This record gives sequence, C-alpha cells and structure tokens, in this order.
Amino acid sequence: MYDIAVIGGGMAGAGLVCALAGAKAGLALVEERPARDDHPHSDDARGMALSLSSRKTLDETGLWPKLETAVCPIERIHVSTRGRFGCVRMSAGVLDQDALGYVVPAHELGRALYREITGKDNIDIFCPATAEGIETESGSVAVRIRQAGGETVIKCRLLVIAEGAFSSLRDLAGIKTRVHDYRQSAIVSNITVSRDHRNTAYERFVPGGLVAMLPLNGGLRCVSVLIAPSEESDGYMQLDDEGYLEPLQQAFGKRLGVLSGPGPRQSYPLFLLQPERQAAGRTVLLGNAAHTVHPNGAQGLNLALRDVAALAGLLRPVLANGGDAGAPDILAAYSTLREADQRQIVRFTDMLQRTSGAANPLKSALRGSMMLALDTLPGMKKEFISRATGLRTPPAKHMPDFRGLGKAGAPLKTGTGRSPARGGSGASRAPDTELLITGGGVIGNAMALLAAAAGIDCILVERNRRPAAEARTEDARMLALTPASGKILTSVQAWQQLAEQDIGLFRQMHVWDENGSGSLFFDSADIGLPALGHIVPQNLLAGALESARAAVPGISVHAGVEPARLSDTANAINVTLSDGREVSAKLLVAADGAGSKVRQLAGIGYPVHQYRQTAVAGIVRTELDHGQVARQRFLSDGPLAFLPMADPNHCGVVWSTAPGHADDLLAMDETAFQRVLGEAFEHTLGAVTGVGARQCFPLQRAQARRYCSNRVALIGDAAHSVHPLAGLGANLGLLDAAALCQIINTAGRKGRDPGGTALLRKYERWRKGENYMVMMTLEGLKYLFENQTLPIPGLRNAGMELFNSFQALKNFTMRRATGLDGDLPDML
Repeated sequence: MYDIAVIGGGMAGAGLVCALAGAKAGLALVEERPARDDHPHSDDARGMALSLSSRKTLDETGLWPKLETAVCPIERIHVSTRGRFGCVRMSAGVLDQDALGYVVPAHELGRALYREITGKDNIDIFCPATAEGIETESGSVAVRIRQAGGETVIKCRLLVIAEGAFSSLRDLAGIKTRVHDYRQSAIVSNITVSRDHRNTAYERFVPGGLVAMLPLNGGLRCVSVLIAPSEESDGYMQLDDEGYLEPLQQAFGKRLGVLSGPGPRQSYPLFLLQPERQAAGRTVLLGNAAHTVHPNGAQGLNLALRDVAALAGLLRPVLANGGDAGAPDILAAYSTLREADQRQIVRFTDMLQRTSGAANPLKSALRGSMMLALDTLPGMKKEFISRATGLRTPPAKHMPDFRGLGKAGAPLKTGTGRSPARGGSGASRAPDTELLITGGGVIGNAMALLAAAAGIDCILVERNRRPAAEARTEDARMLALTPASGKILTSVQAWQQLAEQDIGLFRQMHVWDENGSGSLFFDSADIGLPALGHIVPQNLLAGALESARAAVPGISVHAGVEPARLSDTANAINVTLSDGREVSAKLLVAADGAGSKVRQLAGIGYPVHQYRQTAVAGIVRTELDHGQVARQRFLSDGPLAFLPMADPNHCGVVWSTAPGHADDLLAMDETAFQRVLGEAFEHTLGAVTGVGARQCFPLQRAQARRYCSNRVALIGDAAHSVHPLAGLGANLGLLDAAALCQIINTAGRKGRDPGGTALLRKYERWRKGENYMVMMTLEGLKYLFENQTLPIPGLRNAGMELFNSFQALKNFTMRRATGLDGDLPDML
C-alpha cells in the first residue's frame, strides 16, 4: 500500500514526488512515456518560462542550484501590438528583484527532477506504464496499470492525477470538465537571432494570435512561440525551415534582427479546460488535468507548481505523523487554498486571449489605450507584475482550520498560544503601557479599540477636548467606507453605534468623463456583495468610535494635550506631553494626521506634493432619488462626486477643483451654488434643491520616507495622504491599524517586544508598498483625466469603454477596492 500514487510524470507529477521525496511515505509515480537518457522528457528542447514563485518552489526542493547553469534570467519584458500604438515595458527593478522570471529547457528541468527521485527507497517509478482503471475502496484507491510484462494493481491512500489535459482517469474518477476551444494552435521552436536579446522576453500581438520570444542562455538563442488560428497552423507545420522563418519574421519584426536556425517545431491546440471540482473521493487533480489555460501569459506551469507547493505543504506534516494522506479534510483544505489563485489565472488568461488577437480597428485602439495606461501607471504596473510573477496571489477566503488534518496526524500549527511573559527587556522600570496612541480621530480610535480587543493595554492622547459627536452640524465631510473597513469597525463594536439613518449605502458606481462618451459601471452583485461600500459622515463615525471606546476599560485617555518631546530607553519610548506629564510605552503609534507632531519629533521626512486643487465638500438635496448609486464625473479641473446618503434625496458632494474656483463656490449664495453644481453634474439627479454647510480643504499627495523609527510607527494620514477621487484615504488608514495590530499581537503571543525594530520593519514593508501602489494609481488616474492634449481624451474614453466591457477586469478592480482581495490582515 502506497501513501500516494501519482499518475503522470510530467513537470507537475514529478514535481510533487520530488517535493515529497524526503517524507516518511511510500510514493509511486506512473509515467506513460519511455525514459531516454535517464528520464522521459530528454527529447523535449522547449524552453519553459518559470516565475519567481516557481523558483521559490524549486529552491525549497533543493533543485534550483542544480538548474542555475541552465536557466536564463528574464530581466525585462516588452509587450506590444504589431502596427498599433501602445506597449508595456516591465523590468525587474520595479520589484527590486534581479529577474522577473527565468527560461529553462524542458529536458533540463525533467532531468533534474528525475535525478532527484530515482533510486530513492521510498519511491517506485513505473515507466513506461499506462493507468487504465481505478476503483475506490474503503480507505484506499486501487489503480490498474499496464506495462510490457502485463497488468499490475497498486493501491494507495491518495491518488494524484497529473496525466495532462486529456486525462482518461479524470473521467473514470467521475470529475466532469468544461472545455472551451480557442481555435488556435501554438507552434514552439528554438531559433537563433542576430541581435543579443539582453535577457528580454517579448510578446507581440498580431491579428488572430501573438508571437513570443523567450531568451535562452548565450544571448543569441530564443524560444519562439507562434500562436495562430488552427486552420493556419497546419500549413506552418508543413513548411520547411526557411519557409517557416518568413512568416515568423514578418509577425515579430526585426527587434532581434534576423531569425535563423530553427530547431524542431512542436504544435499543440489551445483551449481552456476547467474541471467542475479539484478532488473526488481519495483523488485529486494536478497540473493540466486540473486546469489547462491559454499560454499567452506563460502561467500554466507556474500555476501548477504553486499547486504542487500547496499540496506538498499540507501533506508533509500529515505523512510525518503517520496520518492518512487521502483524508477528505486534506483534499477539502487543498481545494480551498488553491481556488482563488486558479480562478484568477483562468480569468486573466481567458480575458487576454479574447482581446489580444482582435483585428477590429476599434478594439485594437482600445487595447492600445489600456496598454498605454498600464505602462504609465506605476502602481498598477507593480501590482500586475507582482501577480504575474506569483509573488502575490489572492488569499484563500474561508481559510480552513489546518489543525488535525489527516485524522491520525499531529495538528498542523497555525500559530502558538499566548505566552504569559510579554515585553520587558530587563530594564529596571517597566513602561506605563504597551501602546501609546496619539490622535483621537477615526484611525487613532480604531487602533486603540483593535489593540484593546487583542488584550493590549493602551493610552490614547488627543489634543482636542471636545468630543467629535458635538461637531455634527459643522462637519460636511463624508467617508466612503469599503466592506473591509466595515468589518474592522464592526469587530470593535463601533459600527453598531451608528444609527441606521446615518449610514448611506451604494450598490453601484457610475463614472464618466466630461470630454467624451466614455463611462464605467460597477455593480456589487457582480462580485457577490450586497454593497460596494457605505457613506458615513466623518464626525458621526468618530463619535461612534468614541462611544465604543468609552465602553472599554483597557483604554486610558489623555485629552487636550499633545506630545512635546520624545526620548527612549532600552525597553521603552518616553513621551513628554504638552502639560508636562511624562508617559512611557513599548510602542508609540502616530495617528495624528498629515501634520503629525510625533512624525516631526521622530525626524521622519514627509515629502508633500501639492495638487493645486481644493476639495469643496457639502451635503445637498436632489430632485431625484440617488438609487444607492455613487456617481463621479471627471471635469477638466478635477472630479465631482455625489455620494448617496441614507436619505434617498440627500448626497454628500466632493468637488475637487482649482483653488480660485473653490473660493468662488464657497462665496456663492445657496441658489447660485445649487445652479452651478447642477450644471456641472449634468442634472443627473435632477435639480439640486438644497445645500447644507460647505467646507473646503487643500489636496495633496504625501508618503513618509519611513513608516517606523525607534519604537515609533506611523498609520493613517501620518504615514500617507492620497487624492480623494476614489475615497480610499480612511480605508487605507484602517488597514494600517489592523495590520499593525496583527503584527504586535502576534509578537505578544510569542513573548516578543512589540516595539522591536524587526517587527516595525515588517509592518513598514507590508503597508508602505500597498499604500504606494494605491497612491500612484490614483496619481495616474488624476493626470490621465485632467490631460486634455490630443489625442489623450479620445484614447481615455476608448480605454474606459474597453475596461467597461471586460467584466473579469472590473471584478478584479472591485475586489481589490472593496477589500476582498489583496495583502490583507487576517481578520479580513
């Protein structure tokens, strides 16, 4: 009886056996192709693209050092369209990496895998052999395999089907599949180029398909991939070498000079294959048997290797403790872990295929404008590269409890229990508190409540004596809160303090451009949410947080004071307050806004870019019902947003405009303001029939040079300021608070100092990159919509129409914006 039998000895199947080679388990590998030169893939000269996540997986199995001499790093990627504007250029420096990926000959990877598993006492390799039948028994699976000498039946606890897209065993296991034929074929061949490729990978869209060039070692050899309609590919395969080079050269151009010396060509059809489930009984799918995707993003093998890493990670501790590798809870946990990443890659590659080969001039122009936008928006580009390289994958929702998987196995630990010993480095005087928070606004109060909920003692310092709730009639600013922010506020009992009539809700969002017909529509139903967000007056939310804080005994408040001086000892930071009192803490958290006194005292730089815009905020009454739709119109001098409040005829308004125009708007009487506002909004909600108090505030972009210093951490506007066009400022601050609280709470459970430099640097790496990506994306959008230089307006509107037609891309954007996806705190 084997613990695991793997059917299919390709890169995924052999990769899993290699990853488990050191486990205390009996493993069987069944491969149909005969072995030549010590492994079944010795005649496969294709170059295979490996992502950074794949390198990590191969490194963990000890294979990477054995491959390094054969791999060629990809330092740059260039994506373009033949005969059209727009291109995307990516470099490894964007991620502070040496490479964006690697290209390795398939036979080299196969040789390394089989050398690692051949001759191991716990691994039996059946090669060549064909699996012809399976039968699930009580506690095991019987597999009938045929070899030259006859039939053999092997039994295992877990059967892994990795025999490729056209798996017969998958059908025998009762797992149905959905197949979409792309009516394309890929022709792969290694070729010589006359210009050094300089470790650059190229992908060029052409009518009906694309051509890609992947660099190989030596500088003058590449893997060529020509994707063409199926009816044309047969003709290409029948051409001689010179005849084939001609259409290949014409499709790719002469960016790499003259193409010559083609090696053997291989052709295979392209289609999208999706099984209805990943596992059934004691059987699990892996590799192309689990998902076959279009090769346009070189994601197939890399996705499979991430599957291998996840499955091996679940199985190792179970096998080490004599557990049952085929237990249902293991397969359920694996399916949950991999669902989000697999779904994202399938959607991305499918969407790219459906748009990349469009010959229609309008669609080509739209595609070019989207490529231009991606190339010019650093935040979007960095996010795209992070996901394409596998460095960032969507987290699994409804994360399974890994403890006790495999029944007989020891618990899989997800964390340690809270240690009774916390903090303290041996100093003679203990700090007054673990956490000192400055700033009693939304972010500061949320941080205090999150800390108290985690059992962390804290003191809150607030310079205002007056409660926020008393400013009800004076503050016209609205906060657009995402579902993720709603979860954070609910967890600290603040959301429950708000009255129903104080909470607006928007299920949809409509964005359009003053100069053109382009528009975007977002609907929460498309991502399975009841709403995209809520609209709440800022002062009311601050008041709700204060009410929740008052009910928590673990939070002490010093009101009417602010920090005046900082000093530190070995185990604490000492804060002298403006009234002369001194307070010491293990960690000082600055949540005191863009003008943070703590940040200044800590000597942390805060470069500010003034937008030369002022936001005019107010509450208005409209003739028509807003219908729970948030609306934003981009004007030449800035965006104008109407945010739906709880009353169907009331909206919060934020108008970002030139400072002089903002002064004029504030000076207008109510009637004149109503008229000007209605005209600027195209009377989308009919006439503006009433206006409340109006306020204004200057707009800026800023990011602290560091998010931490000696026992000091910055959150919220103290760390960053962003343009309000997407309403993300408060949401980013709440994510800062949740992330920092998670890190210091984990440190406390392990008995570590929450103010330690290593921990604070971890927080900085986590949140600074996320916030910068959002900041630069908003920056790019701001300038994109303000730029009226021809032909930008036309391209902008075309790009909006293209974006609006890609539901998968819109869903990805909504999931990121609402907090369903991304590098999020565990509580989300």
